[in-house]
Amino acid sequence: MARGRNKQTGYEEVTGETAEIGEWLDFEFYDLVWWLDRPVKPNVTDDTRRLARWLGISHRVGSDMCYWLITESGKIISKTSVEHVTRDDYLKGDIKKTIDEFNEKLTERLNDENFQFEDDGDFQGMYLDDIEELVDGNPGVARMEEETTPTDEEYDDMITEERPEEDDQEAIDKYVNAELLLDVGTDNERRGRVVKRSRGLDGQPVGRAHANVLFDTREYDVEFTDGSREKYQANVIAENMFAQVDDEGNQFLVFQEICDHRKDNSAIPISEGMVRSANGSEKPKVTTRGWELLNEFKDGTLEWVKLKDVKESNPIELAEYAMANRLTEEPAFKWWVPHVLRK
Repeated sequence: MARGRNKQTGYEEVTGETAEIGEWLDFEFYDLVWWLDRPVKPNVTDDTRRLARWLGISHRVGSDMCYWLITESGKIISKTSVEHVTRDDYLKGDIKKTIDEFNEKLTERLNDENFQFEDDGDFQGMYLDDIEELVDGNPGVARMEEETTPTDEEYDDMITEERPEEDDQEAIDKYVNAELLLDVGTDNERRGRVVKRSRGLDGQPVGRAHANVLFDTREYDVEFTDGSREKYQANVIAENMFAQVDDEGNQFLVFQEICDHRKDNSAIPISEGMVRSANGSEKPKVTTRGWELLNEFKDGTLEWVKLKDVKESNPIELAEYAMANRLTEEPAFKWWVPHVLRK
């Protein structure tokens, strides 16, 4: 659907190519069509044309304009030689008779009675019986479940804490554990995490919640990356959160610069960086294996990122970094850096 900028489709925004929708315009579902039944030296005659019903586009079978069809026997086929049954066809007596016979046979083949179980309403035949074989004195089913259930170590980070009770307001607070930048646009930008609700001397949470964030007087403790803590009201936290996410709630780290690089034993050495082609000439190996870059983001955080990812997101900055740090002879850089700099 054309819902993007300048009334473009999502496909065109991503690929830059205009979407081809011609294959969707020629037929409607279950249209009566002709298809060619001679794969070698096709000759469209009444002897080679067969009737079918149009089911849709077969994207992964055949070439463009290839369609799924259902024949009078109920078989699903994929064909490119498809054309409409026209009004003139209906006006010809012999063809109209052929069409009526086709519709009758297909309707009979697709009748619900052909797909019913004769089991007096008991559909136990549709299910497999449990395995009751005893293993070491225990039922085989129980043993099977025990052996196939993953351990906590195998679940790893998929294990989540139990859902808090509805009356535990702090546990389900939407601000608690939120990460955000505070003092955005100043020289004192700091990344922090909302730790918990602030409490007064009486031990009760400070402030009250409100549907309108402007009237939300709750107060929270925010812990910064340097270990310090400060108190902020909900409206300030909300303002900073909304300023740092897009329309769908996604937060992005904005690249600032590359600070360092490193490689491991899997990186290809310079002595093995060339490959000989069939005509005898040598050219650089295409590889990014074993290299990582230390990226600094606008919020001040540092993260080691694989070379292939930095090359995709910031190729020019990475190429300039490789030149400045004399990395252009390394196989992971040699095959692409000169081209990027020239372009």
